[in-house]
Amino acid sequence: MSRHPTKLSAQYAVRLRDFLAEEHERLLVQAYELGRKLLGRGLGLLDLARIHQQALASCRFSSWPTGEKERAHNAAESFLMAALAPFEAAHRGFREANLRLQQLNEALQHRNAELAAMTHELEESEQHYRELVEHANDIVATLDLELRFVSVNPAAERILGYTSAEMIGTPLAQYVPPEQLATHAEMLRRKLQGAEVSTRYEIEISTKSKERRVLEVNSKLIADPTGKPVGIHAIARDISDRKEGDARQLLLVRELQHRTKNILAVIQAITTMTLKGSKDLDSAQETLTGRLHALSHAQDFVAKGPGGGASLRDLLRAELSSFESRIEFAGPEIVLGGSFAQNFALLVHELVTNSVKHGALKGGRGRVVIRWWLDEEEEATLRFSWVERDGPQIAPPERKGMGTMLMTSVGKSTVAYHPMGLEYELRVPLSEATLGSA
Repeated sequence: MSRHPTKLSAQYAVRLRDFLAEEHERLLVQAYELGRKLLGRGLGLLDLARIHQQALASCRFSSWPTGEKERAHNAAESFLMAALAPFEAAHRGFREANLRLQQLNEALQHRNAELAAMTHELEESEQHYRELVEHANDIVATLDLELRFVSVNPAAERILGYTSAEMIGTPLAQYVPPEQLATHAEMLRRKLQGAEVSTRYEIEISTKSKERRVLEVNSKLIADPTGKPVGIHAIARDISDRKEGDARQLLLVRELQHRTKNILAVIQAITTMTLKGSKDLDSAQETLTGRLHALSHAQDFVAKGPGGGASLRDLLRAELSSFESRIEFAGPEIVLGGSFAQNFALLVHELVTNSVKHGALKGGRGRVVIRWWLDEEEEATLRFSWVERDGPQIAPPERKGMGTMLMTSVGKSTVAYHPMGLEYELRVPLSEATLGSA
């Protein structure tokens, strides 16, 4: 600075002359204090150097002896160094502060870079989460503690038919059957009381088209920074198809159990009556094997047939495959119900067995004409006719076995033992014959 306080300059000159006179340490302390005052007034090193030169000039060294000049110059230098000490300390402090500021600035830049990277990662994570939510197959929603929708993703429209805009702000009660609202209230109560962090349960919900869907819901509380619950986050998966599949499977298992019991009862009855009506074990085995094969064929067709039924035509073909050239049959396509199909298969087996042993299929000339049709005069009735021709003469059996019993116990039947061949006709209500088929 070009200007400096005159009073401090004069003091500096007086103290310098005093120090040159006696070089006392206290005068160095005074030099230090003068330097500190000059620094406090805002003066710089150049100002101090100018003041020092002026003070030296006032000392008139030219008139001093040579030896005394050297001592005085050394003493003046010591005095100046004492006055410079505050400037040096301030400069050192400035350098240290500047270095520290530089270090802090570098740390701040590094921290800013870290924060920028974290912010970028967070933005990417949020974007990824939004994309996941937007494209999720499950419904992702948030609700307030009054169970009103705050947000909901587009999956709701695909599953329920409602757009996000239609659902936001509406109460859950608008979509849930009244009898299930208590379940939601209980789940919320348990979460608020801390009994469970999250809850999983199934609910029914009404779609826009008034269809009921079953959802599996997994929900948990949303808390603010203080830990206070402010809402609910829920993910709901449509499990309607799975529930329907489970119900169908249960129905099929029960149906299988029912059919298994029925077939075992039929097998037991066939076995018992076959053993009672047979002369010996060999004939019983042969007869029983044939009847069980017929029953097995019927079950195969029932299992493979449409809706749990069996084609009447296919049952006949399976039983009469060994005599195709001697069998003539015709009739409409009719699918018999499972229960009637197995009885009908046993009936046809007995007719074939009887014909092979005693009737038209015994020799090489006989033939069998089979017809079936629907009689619509009163109640729709299935009529079935079996007529044998060109076989040996036959007569009514001396005793009635299981075959005769089957021919007369299924529906309303007539059996005629004509000399030219057996004639059999069956009449059964169509509803009874097709019961259980699709």
